[in-house]
Amino acid sequence: MIAGIAVSLPFCSSPVCLPVLFRLWAGKGTASPVELAGELMARIAAEFPGRPVHGVGDAAYHGRPLLVPGATWTTRLPANAALFALAPPRTGKRGRPALKGARLGKPEDLAASATWRRVTVSRYGRSQAADLAEAGCIWYGSFGNPPGRCVLVREAGSAKPYDLALFTVDAVSSATRVVERYATRWSIEPSHATSKQQMGVGQARNRLPKAVERTVPFGMLTQSLVIIWYTLSGHHPDDVVIRRQASRGTTPRPNRPSKTCLPSSARP
Repeated sequence: MIAGIAVSLPFCSSPVCLPVLFRLWAGKGTASPVELAGELMARIAAEFPGRPVHGVGDAAYHGRPLLVPGATWTTRLPANAALFALAPPRTGKRGRPALKGARLGKPEDLAASATWRRVTVSRYGRSQAADLAEAGCIWYGSFGNPPGRCVLVREAGSAKPYDLALFTVDAVSSATRVVERYATRWSIEPSHATSKQQMGVGQARNRLPKAVERTVPFGMLTQSLVIIWYTLSGHHPDDVVIRRQASRGTTPRPNRPSKTCLPSSARP
């Protein structure tokens, strides 16, 4: 389990993920990945008291352990998620108050009756037009009855009822900001690729428990430190320009004398 902090760097068009905390899932019968993710979120929130911490995860990461004080969570809704209206106010009658409101249905049901609005969303290094709709709801089967929101995204020109459904317990941020924040989740993927390919954590061959627990986290922490160092002290604007030109094959190459192949009989 890896928790990272997404940061915006002046020389990158998309956010970059800095791995900071790690937990090793020990298999069935131990703390689940969702519980471990909640533990990591709690540690990050404790390091920034008074500052809101917003967590994002894919559809596999949903559940009550992610309801961390001082933090919010946004995740992708599966197509079969059962959503309910917010719990109604107390009636003053005897008995346990209702924990959820009327059944709203699945995200597709909400999309059919939603009021859509066209907005500009910044995702993956680009600004794009998209249609958004939102509705207050609770995802009772996963998060219990804390109030949340379903944010629906429909790409411009799409014929689908919706293209992306998100659930968030963030009651303050706009729907546009929620969608943009979820898009930063993608920064985790290239971060993992960099760790394996450039930092070498994919080549770790360890057997002893402590070595297994330490090697990969150490490599990924080193990666975060390298990025921080380069941002604060090592970066020069020409670095990125030269690198991009080289990747396109447009960097001028110095003139070098051509090599002449001699027949074997003429070689000394």
